[in-house]
Amino acid sequence: MNVCLFTSDFSALTLPIPAAFLHLIVLPCNRIETVKVKTVEAWAESHNFPLEWQIRERSADIHRANGMDPFPGIYGDMGVSWFYTMLFPSDLLHRMPIVNFHAGPPGAHALKRSIGQPEIRCMWHWVDSGVDTGPVIIESTIALPDNFADARKAVIAEGKRLFALGVTL
Repeated sequence: MNVCLFTSDFSALTLPIPAAFLHLIVLPCNRIETVKVKTVEAWAESHNFPLEWQIRERSADIHRANGMDPFPGIYGDMGVSWFYTMLFPSDLLHRMPIVNFHAGPPGAHALKRSIGQPEIRCMWHWVDSGVDTGPVIIESTIALPDNFADARKAVIAEGKRLFALGVTL
């Protein structure tokens, strides 16, 4: 099993994915200058671990128009998306099944938008062509702390717990 880990967050490296399965980390080009992405990039480089960047859709369109694969280095048996900040184009969805962790209402910045609510929905789902609309694999609802740092810690812990319970590699 070759797993591609799509992430923009260092906490992805603590997911219970067997080391022998993890073969590639894919980072989003739309967060190239963030501390979180730079931390994952530095870890991959220091461990001599394969790393790819997902290019923007408009750049992918240029590749396609010229008969080129826009994602030549991104391949595997399965993708795992954890705090990833880009949509998956059909090229990637047809290449491998991808599971995504999502907490909160569909869409970007869901955790930030949920602060102040008493609880939050956490789920792993299959990625489809929509935004957080694919079939749910496993889900739960947890109490949501009032501050972002504590909420983030709680969501990460629940995401890892659900992954171990419900995602089969």
